[in-house]
Amino acid sequence: MDIDKFLDEQVGKKDAPNQQSAKPAGGMAKLPPFSATTDEDIYLQNYPKMKEMMAMILARIKSAKNALKSGGVKSASDHYQGANDLFSKFPHGFLEEKYTLQQELISCYRELTTALYQSVKERNGKLRMEIGKLSSKIELQLSSKRYDLAKKTLGDLHELFNRVPSDDVKQRIDLYKKVKKVTEEVSLHVDIQVMQEKLRAYENG
Repeated sequence: MDIDKFLDEQVGKKDAPNQQSAKPAGGMAKLPPFSATTDEDIYLQNYPKMKEMMAMILARIKSAKNALKSGGVKSASDHYQGANDLFSKFPHGFLEEKYTLQQELISCYRELTTALYQSVKERNGKLRMEIGKLSSKIELQLSSKRYDLAKKTLGDLHELFNRVPSDDVKQRIDLYKKVKKVTEEVSLHVDIQVMQEKLRAYENG
């Protein structure tokens, strides 16, 4: 017997099951489907959408800036928010176009915040002036002993004070001190008037 041939046959029998188990069930493994789509294809597909959205965003920004020129801060804010929402949906890629839009949005945001600050400053200035006028009016009414009118004007003063923005802490504290002082003066005079009326009623009774 050829010993070498016998050993080779035995080794071949042992290796055979391992070779079979290495094959996947059902035969040869399937490769993933081949895709011929490239980045350039995706770019070309999204290009029309990109151009459309870019035009819409720039139009919103232009409307916001035009509104600011005419003093329409609320309208400008709405247009800016619309432009920002559209930008968040801008197609992927197109880095140069995105950069251009970002610069336009930043410019618009700066103009908008400046206008908002100025608007709030003017509004608070008017409130302070009106509160000062009502306070002076109350003092005149008290000095002429027109207490009922002073009470009515005090109600108007409180209503006006409630319109002062709560986030403007410094202004609110300053005006509160003024309103509190006037309120105490009115209360004091009204209390004195009530006491005097009660005293007269007692004397006449």
